Amino acid sequence: MVELAIKAWHGDYEEIIKLAEASGVPVEYNGKTLCFRGRGEYPNYSGVPTAIYRGLDPITILVCLGFAFFGMYWPWVMPNAMIILNKRWREEVKKRKKTEKAEKQKK
Repeated sequence: MVELAIKAWHGDYEEIIKLAEASGVPVEYNGKTLCFRGRGEYPNYSGVPTAIYRGLDPITILVCLGFAFFGMYWPWVMPNAMIILNKRWREEVKKRKKTEKAEKQKK
């Protein structure tokens, strides 16, 4: 889920859509927003609809994916995901800054 959150942050939803369809998670993409209708009802799942769109941070995306795929139990299914994602996110930001700095030096 961590890598999927990073991909979604970059605007790549393809793998998430394939996984949702294969997992039976109702998903709809309109070109801008990836909507999950919620999976099942309480007590097995929370049935919480959620959405991912450009501009969200990776942590918010991870929470949305967690609810979409695991319902209200997502914190127990992936207890260390936020810690791992935070480290990954920092790496991505550092890469982006290096790339931007190199592009500025070329100009």
